[in-house]
Amino acid sequence: MKQTIKYLSIATLVTVGAMTMSCNKIDEGAEPQQEDNIVTLTTTVGFDKGATTRALSSTGEKTFAAGDQIAVIYKNTSNNTKKVVGDITSGAGTSSATFTVTLTNPKKDAAIRYIYPASMAKATVATDATIDDAGTVDFTNLENQNGTLVSLGSSLDLCTFDAATWGGENLPSGTMTNQLAILAITLKNGSSINDDITGMTFSDGTNNYNVTRSAADAPIYLAILPVDSKNISITATDGTNYYTKTLASKTYAMNNGYTVTWLMTEAGHALNGQFTINAGGDKVKFAQGNLQATYNGTSWSWAFAANQWDYIGDNPGNTSIINPGEVNANNVTVDLFGWVGESCNWTGAAMYGISNTTNAGGGAVDNYGNVAKEKLKSDWGNIIGIGWRTLTKTEWDYLFNTRTSGSTVNLKSDARYTYATINTDETSVNGIILFPDGVTIANGEATNWGTINAVSAWGTKCTSAQWTALAAKGCVFLPAAGVRAGNAVYESGTHARYMQKGIDDISLLDNYAYYVDFKSNELHFGTDYYRHYGGSVRLVRVVAP
Repeated sequence: MKQTIKYLSIATLVTVGAMTMSCNKIDEGAEPQQEDNIVTLTTTVGFDKGATTRALSSTGEKTFAAGDQIAVIYKNTSNNTKKVVGDITSGAGTSSATFTVTLTNPKKDAAIRYIYPASMAKATVATDATIDDAGTVDFTNLENQNGTLVSLGSSLDLCTFDAATWGGENLPSGTMTNQLAILAITLKNGSSINDDITGMTFSDGTNNYNVTRSAADAPIYLAILPVDSKNISITATDGTNYYTKTLASKTYAMNNGYTVTWLMTEAGHALNGQFTINAGGDKVKFAQGNLQATYNGTSWSWAFAANQWDYIGDNPGNTSIINPGEVNANNVTVDLFGWVGESCNWTGAAMYGISNTTNAGGGAVDNYGNVAKEKLKSDWGNIIGIGWRTLTKTEWDYLFNTRTSGSTVNLKSDARYTYATINTDETSVNGIILFPDGVTIANGEATNWGTINAVSAWGTKCTSAQWTALAAKGCVFLPAAGVRAGNAVYESGTHARYMQKGIDDISLLDNYAYYVDFKSNELHFGTDYYRHYGGSVRLVRVVAP
């Protein structure tokens, strides 16, 4: 439900006080120099008395605070763009305050801009910058927020005023306009989960906003650039569990506030096992299952498979993909994704590799990208949210081949992996078991042990109960989920390709990507093949040191 918040319409009245002038002293005997015209002005800025985005007084009135600053962007007589910051000199604790600014050699027939708060102006404004948002406002400040009303109001609640020219001895007066939309957010999973949420990501497909907060039973306040009929993805976490939400064709207009409640879908959680991924000792936890995307006929939602062994294979979903980002049936799930390079022009779900396009060549940048050594257009972790990412080729290689795990499995030290069939007493699934760092697993904890740290024909065998016990120790299972080409899936249950984040600066052909590729008695960490071949995605999140 849209709610227009009165305080977001901010009226600002600028008046000018006395000016003082000074000049540089010319040393006796020196050549005459161009005198600087340094003009000091006082500017009074007023707030709407009903505004409440800012630090609040006891009456709930929007007020200024000691230490507030305003930025003034202007042209000097050399036609260079300059920025000055004015300090509050009076009015703290009220809805009207005076700021003092000093301009050097101002060009009075040129454009001028006010930016409040000054923290939203770029730290350094280029001398040739145009006096507009691109030239003067630092929207990257919005990328990381803490979700509180006071912080938003004091640092991010962007208001600007522009004048085409100004003349005489006075600064122009005018009304500053709020440039952002403000959301007051409540997240629910049954009941409100705000009092548990420590992180949230809001993405409109172009801009990503991350909130890191102290969990509190209070709205999560977020300042965003206006959006017009865009699909929105929201992810949130309490540090263990992860939640997602997709909104279709949403509009959030500038100078408006919205009180919103979103019913979140639980996306899953991170497993408890820790795995070292490089010589520096960085550790990760794996997601509870492979990444899945579900289409309901209107929009996509993202989650982890309920179980580590789950996969879609050649069922509808993977075999229903018809166009970039679309499927031809409602309520189907996809879990085999192509590798989309940053040169590709796809957006939405398509940029995560949901497409049956099979043209790997031809030089068309809209076919998964065609630039050698380019990066992923968007890491799959971005669709789940804060902390999640895809392992690189080097990290996968280290995890399988180099890691000193400190684990002992069936008397084998530094055990890292084994080929296995799990759930042998119910529905058997082939894949690879990864052993976490620092565990001990005895002979009797599996029906049979195959080769440790080497390929085998799914030699390790576990019942459902045995696998449950191994999973409780932090073991990870990567199912042989098959490989997709277009809308055809082959070798489901006997072959797998797990996607790698990047190419690690290794020379690679156009339209190719790297995969972890395994089947019975085969294992490759740098398989390079066409990007349109869909593979599985198992995300990780870094363990805080």
